[in-house]
Amino acid sequence: MAKTCFMKSLVAAAAMTAVAGGASAESNLRVVMHSDLKIVDPIWTTAYKSRNYWYMVYDTFFAMGEDTKIHPLMVEKYSAGGPNNLTYTLILRYGLMFHDGAPVTSADVIQ
Repeated sequence: MAKTCFMKSLVAAAAMTAVAGGASAESNLRVVMHSDLKIVDPIWTTAYKSRNYWYMVYDTFFAMGEDTKIHPLMVEKYSAGGPNNLTYTLILRYGLMFHDGAPVTSADVIQ
């Protein structure tokens, strides 16, 4: 819910900036946090600014929608299998790219 509200605010700010400044599609949206970002990992902190930063920089396999149900984002298909259904197979969506235009591959996400 908080992610959705934050993202809606971010999109609204971008739209207002684009209208007010006559911005083109190649414009950058600059976001300034209310204080310094001390911890980048949102798993180790409960600070909203760390979570918000993470959502602006990184993508996730799944996310909770406005209906509070989990929906795939980077994943096209997924399945569980193996003993006790503890092995998950995720098929990434076609066309995922990094900021520099390089394609995201399974080698980038397998640990």
